[in-house]
Amino acid sequence: MPELPEELIETADKLANYLHIVLAIEYDIDLIDRVAKARRLDDFLEAIYNALRRKFTIERKIGDLLSKVEDEQKEYLNRALGYIRSFNPSDVEILRNKLASRPLSIKETASYIGSKSIASTVLFDNLRKLTER
Repeated sequence: MPELPEELIETADKLANYLHIVLAIEYDIDLIDRVAKARRLDDFLEAIYNALRRKFTIERKIGDLLSKVEDEQKEYLNRALGYIRSFNPSDVEILRNKLASRPLSIKETASYIGSKSIASTVLFDNLRKLTER
């Protein structure tokens, strides 16, 4: 299979980071499954839409936590906010355009995003601890 374009990989990474934070804050694995299991472009874009609908709720929850935690924990929350805010409409366009011209790459890209989203990290572990208080 031909290698994926660098711009597609970078944008997929941004979406995976966004979903990683959504999972840490709300622990909605079904949301990530819908992205990871998409095999058609319209299903993939619908799954992204459903994930992005959570953006403001996640930002609010992180903002609420920022006012309640110690300074050393704020670093994790600020990083999470950065990931949430870094995925934007132009990234959706990049994914749509790149995958529309490479339909065989949808499964590969969706699976990559899903796998990266659920991989455990120190950031994830710390966010889970903060949200489970």
